Amino acid sequence: MDAPGGVVIDRVEKVNCVACHQTLDVSNLPSFSEFNCPHCNASQRVPAQFWTFVLLERLGVGGMGEVYRAYDQKLGRFVALKVMKHMGRDEDFQQFCREAQATAQLNHPNVVQIYNFDQDHRLQPYIVMELVSEGRLDEKIAGGKQ
Repeated sequence: MDAPGGVVIDRVEKVNCVACHQTLDVSNLPSFSEFNCPHCNASQRVPAQFWTFVLLERLGVGGMGEVYRAYDQKLGRFVALKVMKHMGRDEDFQQFCREAQATAQLNHPNVVQIYNFDQDHRLQPYIVMELVSEGRLDEKIAGGKQ
């Protein structure tokens, strides 16, 4: 399935309710849409799947890809996952690689940590980053908080 930003993600057919843990069929709902559990009425969002990551919500879309709040099933932790769009140009892929490598070299409290850089089974590049909960940087800058 293609997401609106050009990233290829897979639909999730079933989820367990976050409150009552009943198995729910979400195959007819779009990824990231909100719904209420028919058993307990708990509000939740339909996830998507990318490689070994459960995508919980889209955090942003940029020129080269999309960033998601995701759950890393291998390491058992929440991360920010940046996935490169299918662009077909080697220069774009090289720029994406340089971004991952340059950011991984930095170690500063105001810079997110890079955990991994790889490609999925479709050769779609991605960067796994530290997930910070303090909000969006562009909104902080606009509000005068840095």
